[in-house]
Amino acid sequence: MPWKQGWTRPSPTTGRPRHITVIVGDQLTGLSSADAYRRQLLQGCRQTEIDCWTGRDGPIVTHGNTLCTFETFERVALAVAECAFVTSELPVVLSLEMHCNSKQQRQLAELLTEHLGDNLFTYDELTSTDRASLPSPLELERRVLVKGKVKPGVDKPRTSSCLRRATSKVSSPFRRKQQSSSQSSTIDKGWSSTSFGNLQECSSEFSLDTASLAESSENRESYPEMRCSEVDDRASSAAGRSEPPPPLSRAQQTMEQKHRLSKRATHPIYEGVLTVRASPLPTFLGAARPKWPITITSLSEDKLLASLGVPKAERKQIESLVQSASVHDDPLKSRALIRLAADPPLEAGRMQRRTAAWLLRPFPLGTRFSGKNMSPLPGWLCGGQSVCLNFSEVDLAVSLHFALFKGSAGYILKPAEMLVSPSEVAASHSETPGGSNKDHKGGLQASTANDAYWPPWREEIHRTSVKFISLHNLPKRGERRPLYSGSRSGCHQWHPELSGQPDPPDNLEPSAPALKVSLHPIGGCCMVSNVLPLAQRVETESVVKSAAKHANGMNLAFDKEVHFVVSEPQATILRVGVTDRNHEVAYETWLLANLRRGYRTLRLRGLLGTRIELCYLFVYVTLGAEPNNWATPRQLRQQHQKILKLQHQLTSSSGSLSHITTADSTQDR
Repeated sequence: MPWKQGWTRPSPTTGRPRHITVIVGDQLTGLSSADAYRRQLLQGCRQTEIDCWTGRDGPIVTHGNTLCTFETFERVALAVAECAFVTSELPVVLSLEMHCNSKQQRQLAELLTEHLGDNLFTYDELTSTDRASLPSPLELERRVLVKGKVKPGVDKPRTSSCLRRATSKVSSPFRRKQQSSSQSSTIDKGWSSTSFGNLQECSSEFSLDTASLAESSENRESYPEMRCSEVDDRASSAAGRSEPPPPLSRAQQTMEQKHRLSKRATHPIYEGVLTVRASPLPTFLGAARPKWPITITSLSEDKLLASLGVPKAERKQIESLVQSASVHDDPLKSRALIRLAADPPLEAGRMQRRTAAWLLRPFPLGTRFSGKNMSPLPGWLCGGQSVCLNFSEVDLAVSLHFALFKGSAGYILKPAEMLVSPSEVAASHSETPGGSNKDHKGGLQASTANDAYWPPWREEIHRTSVKFISLHNLPKRGERRPLYSGSRSGCHQWHPELSGQPDPPDNLEPSAPALKVSLHPIGGCCMVSNVLPLAQRVETESVVKSAAKHANGMNLAFDKEVHFVVSEPQATILRVGVTDRNHEVAYETWLLANLRRGYRTLRLRGLLGTRIELCYLFVYVTLGAEPNNWATPRQLRQQHQKILKLQHQLTSSSGSLSHITTADSTQDR
């Protein structure tokens, strides 16, 4: 199962702040725009999220329960149909977070069918053929898959806590004409509320007029901001002054409150377009097989790190919840991530095996109000196919994403060791001589199972030596020179403020730049050194300064070499940042395995992620190998297992050769 470009974001609780694709700006007061989908699809995104809410005239897309504006779902569907297959013909996944009522769920499905046409991959197509594995991206070229949750109908409780509270109040019927101006403006935006109960629950306890009940239900559908207190007043007026029922226990009240806040059942027509079904986390972590051909599970970044055994203090640092001294001193570069990549725990291997036939999607914490991204590295390490990122916030996480997927069509293959299923692991270890790898229950021992996942032991590790020769045409202080051409040139016309505008320098003072290089591994050990042989202390960052007394960013000579030694070059990202007065002014990221030998020019980007016109680094690259003297206990066990397996194969082959020789000599006689 490949990694794929894009970000999606499920919501564990309604209205919680989160990274929303449609939002441009912060997550509380940002602008909702269909052009945001055009921009992101033209940047190569293959999976995106759509937050669907009940609107006055049809389904809308917005970040609910915030001050963000809204966009109609039809315009979003048109944007997807227009730009989905411009940069790549590989499939696009639309993650629908559904807050619409049953009527607008049907409208939403009809809009998808109308605008996407034959490109929409439906339920009937998925279930028409029996598959033992997931369809490959090549089999789904120019197809759009829809992800969502299927919510079956739930049994209605016998009583309603809303009506129970209403009996103690003075009845006042809800009237649309008496709404306040602020409430009317909220209704005009089409936002939906999840704080009111289902009025149909009232009929089991109280005898209400059928026409009044239908009218109340209709008002609730048309005006989603109708609050529970107003429903209470409406029901109280119809119920009269009957004696209230006896109070329920706290547990019963909690169950009824959860039922009132639950979403509606999925409409059958909407269910027909869902081909990627969501499944809860306990099911993913269990031993059960997925019940649906394409099943996906989402978990928050904190739960992901906690399940990997990362201490709470280190989790906060990785999650960027620790205040740093500088804006560019990003906690994503923390040593906790380096240790996690070099020696991942057993839980990472278990998740890798589950994701061989199950989609995993880590998403950011709800406290990221500014839209700042999470680190994608732990999610990729665990085999997650889609890590949620916010492309309107160009930070370290987004730059790592673009480096990993550069030159691809939106999908890249995982390492082969990640794709090993649990049955294949058991079969490979059953060939180990002695049979000592089984526990008393017949399963694999923890130490043996710990050796069966990525990254494996490498006898030699990869060395890339980069000699930084010179830096050319760095913009002067205050100057902006964005370059709008290139592989992602089509995205700049949509929300151009995210790409930047040309701006002349504010002064003629020359800059005094320096280079700050760093490594960011998904898995495996890594180190940065200015000398060979390598030092015992492992470093992952280095600063390259010019020897000139008066540095000039237009033509600056460095002539210094830095050695990058890693065990997994296909999963280690090199980042070079250009700093001036301790402030970063330009950067670029590359997958270390993509650097070729010889003289190269490395073009740089501005802080908004757009390339800088005529600005580049001139370097000389050499490749080599080093003996692996940095082994963790797990890697040493892996090496020992390889030696035992090789000895077993040699013994078996020599026995077969002796048997053949004896038979041939007997036949000659």
